[in-house]
Amino acid sequence: MELGRRLIASIGLYSKTFREKVGMARNGKPQSLQQIASTLVLISLVTGAEVAWGMPAIAAAAPALSDSALPVLPQSTHQRWIASSVKVPPAVVNTLRQDLSKRTGIPTNQLRYIEGTPQTWTNGCLGLARPDEMCTQMMVNGWRIVFANGSNRWVYRTDATGQTYRLEPSANRAEGGLTAPKPVGKILRSQIPISELPPKVQKDVVFRAIASGGFAGQTYQTTLYQDGKIVREQLYPNGTSGSSQVRQVSQQQVRQFTAMLRQNKLYQLHRADYPATPGSADFFTVTLSCQSCIIRYADSIRAELPANLQAVIQAWDELTQMV
Repeated sequence: MELGRRLIASIGLYSKTFREKVGMARNGKPQSLQQIASTLVLISLVTGAEVAWGMPAIAAAAPALSDSALPVLPQSTHQRWIASSVKVPPAVVNTLRQDLSKRTGIPTNQLRYIEGTPQTWTNGCLGLARPDEMCTQMMVNGWRIVFANGSNRWVYRTDATGQTYRLEPSANRAEGGLTAPKPVGKILRSQIPISELPPKVQKDVVFRAIASGGFAGQTYQTTLYQDGKIVREQLYPNGTSGSSQVRQVSQQQVRQFTAMLRQNKLYQLHRADYPATPGSADFFTVTLSCQSCIIRYADSIRAELPANLQAVIQAWDELTQMV
């Protein structure tokens, strides 16, 4: 009731003030600008008071939102990325199908797209680093894409655009219920010619990998020393090297890797050469060296290499990726 009386009084004051201050004077002349300005100030004070008086009623009429009524927003980019509604762009599927056709010799129309699921890979190498690589340590949104031909399966990893992609080596053996594809051609083993043998490793070197090839035709050397230092450098055709990257691992990691070398008896494969299958493209030729062995292989046939050699390569990848 009190609020109503105050509002009525304000309205009356407003009407009287407006007629007296803003209206024409009895002599027909308008009031001065100063008088009009003072009138406007008075009106704003009155109306402001009216709004202030009305505020409690408005606030009371607005219901409070409980926590359960608030919208739930995605908590991370990763959660938004893995939404089930996301689909692989057709251009990415076509690019991978053509690449797989080149690798296998199977026509593209016989390579069936099975599924594509969003994934977030742990590094810039999509979790599939080559022996020569030290990957950027950043999360990469991308895809895990499966193709099939009959009972055979191949699995690719890509980034979000499909410009960077890699074929999972594990696709060449049964995993997760998928049937391994049949090898295309036969893996060959020959002997590295003496003229093509790299220099022997120094006494303080535990392991060395020299990788060359790819479309760019570059050569990289990665060396593990007994003190735990890992050095990666680019080698040029004239025998010089570019700037190097140096990382450090613990002595425990060095001992574990050395034990892995002894356990897998790589000396039994000394001078073994496993070339790429005919027609292969965009692969690296990797030469591994330790104190008792020199072995060369094409990374495109990595999954078909002897088990003990695969075990060492896997351990080497893990060691060089974690630094």
